[in-house]
Amino acid sequence: MKVTCDDGCKKEFNIPNLISSYINDDVERTFFRCPACGQEYDSFYTNSQAREIRTQVNKLRSKSKLSDKEERKLRLYTDNLQAIMASLREEYGAR
Repeated sequence: MKVTCDDGCKKEFNIPNLISSYINDDVERTFFRCPACGQEYDSFYTNSQAREIRTQVNKLRSKSKLSDKEERKLRLYTDNLQAIMASLREEYGAR
């Protein structure tokens, strides 16, 4: 995927491998860097709760057929995961 380094050198580049680092004992920041100037761009933040929910989502999505109960559970997990990650981005994203 091509992106432009809006906050740095303004060059266009393909997103390289994502990098992860821990902000504290629980919160992990995932980001990428512009290969030309090194400007960092956040992709997402997770904590232990978000990572556990993501594991559950992946387990459900790996099934070929979901029951109605599993479909509801998947929607609930997905909604919760999005809310947690949005909260983490709000708290840790502006640095």
